[in-house]
Amino acid sequence: MKQFLVVLRYELKGHFQNKVYRLSTIFVTLLLVIGLSFPTIKNLISGDDNESSTNTDTQVEGYLLDGHYLLVDEKGYLSQDVINLFCDNCMKDVSTQKEAEDLLTNSSDYDAVFVVTSDLSYKYIVNNQSFSIMGYDNTTYQFESLLRYQYQTIEFEALDINFTKVMEVMNTSIQKEEIVLGKDSTDNYMATYVLIFVLYMMVLLYGQNIAVAVASEKSNRAVEILVTSSSSNALIFGKVIAGAIASIIQFGVIVIAAVATYHYNYDAWNGALDVIFKIPVDVLITFGIFGVLGYLLYAFIYGAIGAIVQKSEEVNSSAIPITIIYVIAFMVTYFGMMIDANGILLKIASYIPLSSFMAMFTRVSMGSGVSMVEIMVSLVILIGTTGLIGLLAAKIYRMGTLMYGNKIKISTILKQIGKENKKA
Repeated sequence: MKQFLVVLRYELKGHFQNKVYRLSTIFVTLLLVIGLSFPTIKNLISGDDNESSTNTDTQVEGYLLDGHYLLVDEKGYLSQDVINLFCDNCMKDVSTQKEAEDLLTNSSDYDAVFVVTSDLSYKYIVNNQSFSIMGYDNTTYQFESLLRYQYQTIEFEALDINFTKVMEVMNTSIQKEEIVLGKDSTDNYMATYVLIFVLYMMVLLYGQNIAVAVASEKSNRAVEILVTSSSSNALIFGKVIAGAIASIIQFGVIVIAAVATYHYNYDAWNGALDVIFKIPVDVLITFGIFGVLGYLLYAFIYGAIGAIVQKSEEVNSSAIPITIIYVIAFMVTYFGMMIDANGILLKIASYIPLSSFMAMFTRVSMGSGVSMVEIMVSLVILIGTTGLIGLLAAKIYRMGTLMYGNKIKISTILKQIGKENKKA
């Protein structure tokens, strides 16, 4: 235990003193803080306090114009009352089309010109037309709604029918009360996906770092003395757990900063990101347990890969098989979550150690009716496999670190380990 603590302290010190580690933590944290503060910053710059002087109860919901426009309506087809329903002081009246075009060309205050030529026709003039993936300009769609509303109002009034009442009848809302007796999968879908993706990236990034660090040490002859005089279990477990602690601390700093920033700017976001930032406690606990074990499992494997290769440059090519397996495990979990969280695909994956830490967490988080027995069986298998892989990685680390020359094959190391066990 003393050797393990010495290695753990040394490795943690190396992580915290690493400039890349510190700068990446600061950079990602600042990026999230600025991004989550953007709505508040935007409101401060624009002076928008989310309150409009227009009576929003009378506005046509879903068709409000956003921007500033020039309006040429020589014959007065549009009434100001109808315009006010679609925007709040967003249109400036101009006498002629020529005058409007000059203002649009010489000023950046306006987005476009609308020239009304009849009660159901108009011209739309812009300086530059931006590409729209939907195939139409949303601004023109909203203005056409304005014209249509004006026309329908006049026509219904001619028939002595109150168009406002017609609109109320047409837009009657249906009241729905949804009762979920169990857990609603839709509530945790986004949070589950985000947490799985974060875990996916952490394993790939830190796993590679552990493998490269172990491979780099082989060029240092002092490691031979360390390996022969110290427990290989203490060395490999110290390195892997130190990497886990460092990554958890980095992840924790970023998450705490993001959550604090979101709550500080909560009014500006109007609760839009609650699905990500308001994660139930039981989901976080499940993620913590299965996520840490899954991380350690792959970290031990990457550490063993680093001990096998002769040079750090060989890590990427040697790690390809396990990386492919890990990507497959992620894709199986993702598609299982998309199709059916209680389907046979995720059920099988939740008992295979290389994928169970993601699959079982997904099933629990998505509320697919997982029993405590299933969770405990998956957890015991994962704990046992992680421990065995850790012990095997320690032996491979010891043998691989002391072997130089030709490329080391895993079969050769395993045979050597078998011989040592027989002697013991």
